[in-house]
Amino acid sequence: GTATSLPKAPTSPWVSFPMLFDAIRDKVPAKDMEVINMHYLDFKSKKMTRADLVKKLRVIVGDALLGATITGLQRKVLSS
Repeated sequence: GTATSLPKAPTSPWVSFPMLFDAIRDKVPAKDMEVINMHYLDFKSKKMTRADLVKKLRVIVGDALLGATITGLQRKVLSS
């Protein structure tokens, strides 16, 4: 499967990328976090679209971890 065959990425107005990255930092190898941070800088400097950043995140981190982390963060935000 390629990134294009994956189901739609989970999205939420509640979870910022920095909040998400902070939450996955301890669950992802340091080298992967370096790559994620480089992609994020490209996104912030308009060299990459949000959709492309999300695709890359899904490939690096995986849908299961991303989904679980976003759900957990949403619960935290909603309960505070």
